[in-house]
Amino acid sequence: MKDVDIYTIMEFLSTLYDKCLSISLIKSAKNATAQYVCIPPYKHLSEHPLMNKYLKGLFNLRPPKPKFRFIWDVKTVFDFFRGIPENRDLDDTLLTYKMVMLLILLGGQRVDTIFWFRVNEMFKSDISITFAPDHVLKQSRSGRKLDTFEYKSI
Repeated sequence: MKDVDIYTIMEFLSTLYDKCLSISLIKSAKNATAQYVCIPPYKHLSEHPLMNKYLKGLFNLRPPKPKFRFIWDVKTVFDFFRGIPENRDLDDTLLTYKMVMLLILLGGQRVDTIFWFRVNEMFKSDISITFAPDHVLKQSRSGRKLDTFEYKSI
């Protein structure tokens, strides 16, 4: 480990901040730097009081933004559905779009999940339709069987 001045490290982190990198990325850079430098008498860079104040200041200057800034109104979709003809009068494309949108809304699934629904993997009963995708999905976990998705009628 090399002995380095705390101000040199903060200057390096400031260059990352000036490049508009996120606070989490700057903290990752700090942790990576801490593996190779030491600031006596502290065993770890995170123990230095100036480093903690510095990172808190960066956080306050540029707080993290939410991933999604707004939520769209589902009423818009239902208003659109009310304005189109009955299902028996729709062409195959529009009927497919309508079915996919309803599956997404009813099950709260990702589009990627719906993409892997197949008619030959669909099980129909009097009260429900169940899809059993045979493909690993984004939310699938190692060592567990693949999820099935059941849509029940009211």
